[in-house]
Amino acid sequence: MYICIVTDLLDHLAIALPAGDRGVYRHDTWRLRGDNSPFARLYFVRAGSGYLRHHGCEFILRPGQLYLIPAYSKLDLGTPREVTIWWVHLQATLAGAAELFAVLPPPAYEIPAPAGAEFATRFGEMAAVVAARTPATALRLQLRGWLLETLALFYPAGGMADTATTTAAWHRFDAVFAHVRRHLDRRISVAELAAVAGLERAWFTTCFRRLTGLTPGAYLLRLRIEQAQIQLRDPARKLETVARETGFHDAFHFSKTFKRLTGLCPRDFRRRLATPMP
Repeated sequence: MYICIVTDLLDHLAIALPAGDRGVYRHDTWRLRGDNSPFARLYFVRAGSGYLRHHGCEFILRPGQLYLIPAYSKLDLGTPREVTIWWVHLQATLAGAAELFAVLPPPAYEIPAPAGAEFATRFGEMAAVVAARTPATALRLQLRGWLLETLALFYPAGGMADTATTTAAWHRFDAVFAHVRRHLDRRISVAELAAVAGLERAWFTTCFRRLTGLTPGAYLLRLRIEQAQIQLRDPARKLETVARETGFHDAFHFSKTFKRLTGLCPRDFRRRLATPMP
C-alpha cells in the first residue's frame, strides 16, 4: 500500500532547474549566511574544501561527495580557500505544491558519489546543459532522467519506509494546494482554505501546521515569494507586475516583504541572477 501512495505522489513530480554550472569558488566571494532560497541545491564537489550548515548540522565539503540542500534551509556556507563544485539548483514539487524534500526527506544530505568516470561525466554534462539555459526538447528529457537518477542515490532501498503516514496526510490537502496555486494573485483567507478542505477553520489550521510546520498564512507568504523569485528571473517584468501577480498590494509592500524573507531586495536579487553561484 505504501508503494502505491509514493508512486502516486511521484507521478505528479514537477521539476525546474533555474541555474547550474561548473566552477571554482573562492573564500572572498563564495559565502552565504542564513540563506532561505526557495530552491534546493545539488553539489558534486570535485576539489578543495568548504562547509555547509543547515538543519542543525555542519557538513564539510570534500572531493568525491554529493550534497543535497533542501529549499528554505537557512543555509550558511563558505570555503577557507577555494572549492571546485559542479552544481544545479532545482525546484521539485509534488502535486503542484508540496516541496519534494519536505514530504520525502532524504535519510542523509551527504553521500559518496558513484565511483568511475561515467557518473562524473554525466553530472558535468547536466551542470553544463543547465548553464546553457536553452536545451533542446530531447536534451531536456535526458536532463530530467539524469537528475532523477542522481536524486535517487539519496534514497537507498527502504530509506522512505516510515513516510507513508506523511504522504497520505499531504494527499488530504491536495485540493487546498491546487486552490492556492490557482488564486495566488488575490487575497486568500484561512476560512476559504478550510472550506476547500472541508474542515472547521481552527482544526484546519492545526492540521495544516502539523503537516507543513507553517501556519496557512505563513505558507501563503512563502509561496508568493517563491513565485516572485521565479518571475524576477525575467528582466523585462516590472516589479509592479510581479507584485500584482503574486498577490501583494503594491510594489513597496512586495519589496519590503521580499527583503524580510530573503535578505535581499528584488533589485539585488536580480543582480545576483546575472552571475549565479552554487
